[in-house]
Amino acid sequence: MECRKKAAHIKISNLLGKDIVIKAGSDVITVNQEQIKMPIAAEIKNDKLHIPFSVWLSIFEIPQEKIQFNESKTKVTFWVKTLPY
Repeated sequence: MECRKKAAHIKISNLLGKDIVIKAGSDVITVNQEQIKMPIAAEIKNDKLHIPFSVWLSIFEIPQEKIQFNESKTKVTFWVKTLPY
């Protein structure tokens, strides 16, 4: 991962072959040159880039029926038997 003051460029090619571009302050993430609108803007806190977890699940194509949240939504569990690639 390459992280600059205002942008992060993440390339995951070994596992999924997805090129992901996230810009701090933007509510748009680019995955393989396709723009996806997020519910909130990405932000950098304590030198870490934060985006909604639901966006990661969508990027990695985890089906909704494979995701479970506990009642207080402080813990999420998901499972994948095999990757779709």
